[in-house]
Amino acid sequence: MQRRAVLVNSPAVAGAIYLNIDRDVLPLPGHGVAVVLYPGCDLSASTCADKFGNYLNFGGHPLMPIANPSMVRPSQSNAGGKK
Repeated sequence: MQRRAVLVNSPAVAGAIYLNIDRDVLPLPGHGVAVVLYPGCDLSASTCADKFGNYLNFGGHPLMPIANPSMVRPSQSNAGGKK
């Protein structure tokens, strides 16, 4: 099994979908060989709920802020230099 990210995809037309993936599948499947694709997850709470309907099993922290709110970045001053 190989994992590839889908960069661009087209709507299904006559049972065929165009996919642009991030890198080649090696070895390349031959003409007419069936390929099985599975939907991926970006590990966000909204994807788990909306795309998969599986929010009850979401194991992350959806309300955790990205930056640590208890850490305040010190302001930089241009004054100073070698002492």
